[in-house]
Amino acid sequence: MASLILFGGVLNALLLPLRLTIGPNLVPRSDIPAAISFHSVSFQLSVFLGPALAGFVITHFGVQYTFVLNCLGYVAFIAALYMMRMNREEHAANKRTGVLADTWEGIRHAVRHKAIAPLLVLILCFAMFTRPYLDLMPGLADAVFERGASGLATLVSAAGVGGIVAGLWIANYGRVQRMTGIVLTAVLTLSLALFVFATTGWFWVAVACVVVISGMSTIASTGSQMLIQGSVEGAMRGRVMSLYGITWRGGPAVGALVMGGLSSVFGLQAPLAAGAVLCLIAWALVRPRRRAIREGFEGGAPAPVPPRAAERDAAE
Repeated sequence: MASLILFGGVLNALLLPLRLTIGPNLVPRSDIPAAISFHSVSFQLSVFLGPALAGFVITHFGVQYTFVLNCLGYVAFIAALYMMRMNREEHAANKRTGVLADTWEGIRHAVRHKAIAPLLVLILCFAMFTRPYLDLMPGLADAVFERGASGLATLVSAAGVGGIVAGLWIANYGRVQRMTGIVLTAVLTLSLALFVFATTGWFWVAVACVVVISGMSTIASTGSQMLIQGSVEGAMRGRVMSLYGITWRGGPAVGALVMGGLSSVFGLQAPLAAGAVLCLIAWALVRPRRRAIREGFEGGAPAPVPPRAAERDAAE
C-alpha cells in the first residue's frame, strides 16, 4: 500500500505542471487569464462536491465503490485529453538535453526574472506556513472547538464556500492588470485571518476565518498562476510552472510535517499562529519590491527565453 501511495504521489507531481501548461494552450492568448480562473473554479467545485459524493456512495454502496468511481473519473479525464487539440506549437524544437538540464534552465530563468523569483518565494512561504491548517483541521474541530465530526464538516464546507466564491470573483475579473497588488493583499489578509483562527476559541469566528482564508488562498494562488503564465514564453512555461508546482504542493507537505510535530508539544493552535506570523514577515519582505514585481508581470510582453534556450530552439 505504501508503494502504491508513493507511486501515486510521483504521478500527481508530474501531472500538476503538465495540467497547468496545457490549459493556456487551449485558448487564445488574450483568454489565458480567464481560462486559468475557470480552472480554479472547477477545482474548487471538485473539492467541495467530491467529498459529498464520496459520502453518499460510502453510505449507500460501500467504500470500495468510491475507488470504482474514481477510476471511472480518470477514464473520462483520459478520453478528454485525447480529444484536446493545442492552439499553438509551444514546445522547444531542439535536442533533448535531459530532465536535470531542463530543470536547471527553468530555475535559472525564474531566478533571473525580476518578478517570478520573489513571487515564488512568497508562494512557498504562504503554502508552507498557512495551508497546513487544512491538515490540522480535524484535530482543531475536536480538541479545540469540541464539535467533533459535525464541526469538521462545517469547517470543511466553509473552506469550500470561500474557495468557490473567490474563484468565481477572480474568473469574472479575468485579467492581469492590478493582479500583483491583489495577490499581495490576499496573502496579507489570509495571514491575518489565520492568526485570528489560531487564537480564537469561538467556533463561529473560526468558521468565518476559514471562509476568508480559503477565499484569499484561492485568489493568491490563481492570481499567481495568471501572472507567471502570462510572463513566460511557451517553451519555458512547463519548466517554470514545475517550480510553481513544487512550491504549491511541496510547501504544505513540509509545513504540515513540522506543524504536526510541534503541535504534540505546543498544542494545535500555537504552530498555526506562528505560521501566520512567519507568512506576515515574508509578505513584509516582499512588499517593498511590489513595483518591480508589477512591472515584471504587468509591464507588457512576455519575458524572453534565455539565450541558451533560444539557440536550442533555432537549432533545428
